[in-house]
Amino acid sequence: MSLDLYRRIYDEEWRRRDAIQASITLPITLVSVLGGALFVFARSFSFAVDPLTFWFTVPFTVAAVACAVTIYFLVRTSFGYLYRRIPWPDDIRRHHNALHSFHESQGDPPGLAERAFDDFLIARLVDAAERNARNNVDSGQYLYRAHQALIVTLVAIILTALPYLIDQRRQAVASPVTVQQVDKR
Repeated sequence: MSLDLYRRIYDEEWRRRDAIQASITLPITLVSVLGGALFVFARSFSFAVDPLTFWFTVPFTVAAVACAVTIYFLVRTSFGYLYRRIPWPDDIRRHHNALHSFHESQGDPPGLAERAFDDFLIARLVDAAERNARNNVDSGQYLYRAHQALIVTLVAIILTALPYLIDQRRQAVASPVTVQQVDKR
């Protein structure tokens, strides 16, 4: 097969890596906002021994766990992968020159050194592309799982919001607003 084909496969895996890394921005933003909502809910809900607290606590717990799972999956999307590169250009040039020198010293035809060099470069491209493709598959699966956990978080927060709003309304009715008149003379 052609060296150009392997080069394109290698380059495509780097583009996939960049696309996966760029696509975690929105989930990170959403998990930050949803985590903030959970914090506000927990701080201002008036916990009591009543059914409303139960109906608040169950979806709140699900949302908190799902939020933590989302964070874990987002971290796993980005960290823990070692991507391979082909050798540095200077190393490639030195190897190319060494192959030419070796084949010249052996009296081989000039095309043999080029074929050997192409085989060397193809082997490095295939090795790196294979590792990078496996990393991209794993990273993409973690991103997919993060999206699923984020949806669970969102649904659980929506279910938490109803008892939270009822509680907030109850707190507003229980503590009447007092107005103090100030004399500005």
